[in-house]
Amino acid sequence: MTQGYSTRRDHDLAAEDAVRLGGRLDLLAPQELTEAQRQIYDLISSEHMPKAEKSGYVGQLPDGRVIGLYNVLLYSPELTMGLGAWMDGLSRSNLADEVREVVILAVGAMWRSEYQLYAHAAIARQIGLSDKMIDAIKEEREPDGISADAVVAYRFTCSLLSQRRVDDDLYAQAVAAFTIPGIAALVHLIGLYQTVSALLNCFQVPAPSN
Repeated sequence: MTQGYSTRRDHDLAAEDAVRLGGRLDLLAPQELTEAQRQIYDLISSEHMPKAEKSGYVGQLPDGRVIGLYNVLLYSPELTMGLGAWMDGLSRSNLADEVREVVILAVGAMWRSEYQLYAHAAIARQIGLSDKMIDAIKEEREPDGISADAVVAYRFTCSLLSQRRVDDDLYAQAVAAFTIPGIAALVHLIGLYQTVSALLNCFQVPAPSN
């Protein structure tokens, strides 16, 4: 599967990939994968790459190799199955798309996770967040113009990450906005994307250059 690129020629991106896009990891070629890795690769290609293309970020190179988190996940296929189940469970939560992306970007900003911020900024734009809103979150500032629920989710995320707790007033706001199951989903979302950020940062996975 080949992605479309608006600012770079395919062979330019492939050349850049050869020297840096894997970070500390080699990008695994599809023809060299084990059976377990191939199962993960096929799932990524069929389910995640169409979403990446729709949102406008690069997840796969012209030669079939995947980049970003996707390449990292190929190195531990058994653990990846569990992470995928966690992601699938969260996809069935009732959190609004805006709330989800504000939370994910807030986590990525606090971790300074390049590829996570790159990919989810594209997703956030696709669902209607402005560049000004996205840039504010990247700079660890509360963005103007997001919904009241997204404001609560942003403050909840920042408090939990920076203070390791949520005070009573903010907790009450979160209960009113999301209910108890919704708060549990928020915490799981924060935890999931801290794991994603930690993987990306450990292996120094970059975003593609402009």
